[in-house]
Amino acid sequence: MVFKYLVRKSDERITSSSLICLTLVHNELNILPDFFEHYRSLGKVSFIIVDDHSNDGSTEYLLKQPDVTVFQPKEGSKYSEHKRIWRRDLMNHYAAGKWCLVPDADEHFVYLGMEQKNIHSFIDALEEEGVETILTAMLDMYADKPINEHMYEGGGLAKSFPYFDDQSRDYMSYRLQKVPRRYLKNYPTPQMFFCGGMRERIFYSDFKNMLALQKWIMQKFMHLGRSLEPSWKNKLENSFAKIAIKNLAKADAYNNTKLGLIKWREGARFSGGAHSVNQEFRISKSRAAFLHYKFTKGVGGLNYIAERGQHAGGSALYKQILDQPELLEQSPVFENSKMYEDSDSLKALL
Repeated sequence: MVFKYLVRKSDERITSSSLICLTLVHNELNILPDFFEHYRSLGKVSFIIVDDHSNDGSTEYLLKQPDVTVFQPKEGSKYSEHKRIWRRDLMNHYAAGKWCLVPDADEHFVYLGMEQKNIHSFIDALEEEGVETILTAMLDMYADKPINEHMYEGGGLAKSFPYFDDQSRDYMSYRLQKVPRRYLKNYPTPQMFFCGGMRERIFYSDFKNMLALQKWIMQKFMHLGRSLEPSWKNKLENSFAKIAIKNLAKADAYNNTKLGLIKWREGARFSGGAHSVNQEFRISKSRAAFLHYKFTKGVGGLNYIAERGQHAGGSALYKQILDQPELLEQSPVFENSKMYEDSDSLKALL
């Protein structure tokens, strides 16, 4: 198979009985061993990795992995312009009609009961439900030290960055919000998305100035028990709630949702990352999460992402973080932080 923007750099190492895990990588050597350890522990998995011209040793590491098929972009192909095409073409070829995991390298997929049942049993339950994807919350993970000192040096990501904002202690830590109508026209799945988490709390919101009425509206109309396929009444409530907190959170810009596990249809297309898809997919009533280890290279890693400018809006959200250096000098741990121990730790969220 010849791909328009990609060239295969390794042997094809995909087995027919395994679950495909498709990931795009650039200079992720510090966390790749943990990534593979986590996903291999879920069950039988074959990895398809697009290595976006790494220069930190990631390429050499990937080529040595026995279950990894490595691709690289052709000359002139860029992440910011072609990542959705990279994913689409690879998934159309290798995963059409099959379930596929689509994490980033800093995201570990988790679901309730995963310690007792592997990913294949979890997929069997989704098949029995008659669905094609599952809403996956990106759960910001962090340590009790200044964010600009969040450097990963081994020993396990979950041990190094064990904290997350706990929904059971603070109903504002994560919420379900209506996807804007203009966006749904092109990408109708999902209709609801997760907002919240450590990055929003620290860098992108002003909830400390929330009025009592706004707190009540958020608790009443944005709680995580809301339907993922809202009725007209729900949609009106969701729109009202969004307007009510508009001055407090940049809700349109900050989306903590992905479709982390999906049964792919040939011809479908993600919006860019795996946040939404351009067809109506049947979505599970259950949820999953990505343990999201975004801060693992200190302030230098953030500067590199901002200067490279390949993320949304020229890496605008990362530049916004860097424009608030006083916040980077603080520990993100607060009274509603909780340590992740196992999937049961996420019962309030999932």
